[in-house]
Amino acid sequence: GENWTPPQLTEIAGMPGNLQHVSEPALVALQDGRLRLYFTAQRASAGPRAIFSALSTDGIHYQFEEGERFGFPDKDTSHASIFNYKGTLHLFSPLDKQGRAYHAVSKDGLNFTQLVNAMVQVPGVWIGNGLSLDQEMRFYGSGSEGIWMASSKEGGLWQLDESTQLLGTDPTIVLRKNKTYLAITAVPQGA
Repeated sequence: GENWTPPQLTEIAGMPGNLQHVSEPALVALQDGRLRLYFTAQRASAGPRAIFSALSTDGIHYQFEEGERFGFPDKDTSHASIFNYKGTLHLFSPLDKQGRAYHAVSKDGLNFTQLVNAMVQVPGVWIGNGLSLDQEMRFYGSGSEGIWMASSKEGGLWQLDESTQLLGTDPTIVLRKNKTYLAITAVPQGA
């Protein structure tokens, strides 16, 4: 996490012409070595946004996967955070700025089933990333006071960790091989 190559643009082949404004990527490594990229796109010129996916073997060139992963016909769904916890993919997408998020699960990464909304008592949004540990899942999200962290055993009920003291927004947190954590966050304007 200290040395980085120059950035490269990703390409998604086979994108339908009616999808626009691709943004907010989330990456999941598959067991066979491929990568699945989840992203937000707007349906048609004025339709609501939803979550779609594409597959890659090299992390640069992706092939669009037909269909929608998660969304609603009449309201926006965006900023998906997706991670594997005990063999199940958990998808979280912010519902509001009061700590609520859509929660859906999938075994195959393509077909998601919506569960009860996730909730944590924090003035913030579920824009960030999840982390899978042995006995719990964690989510690091964006709040009005900086980064918040909460933990859960099943994904619906979350316990806020009041001691998290990270500045920034839209965090990515990874557990490194040496059992330390690496945090990368966006810096708020003017900081």
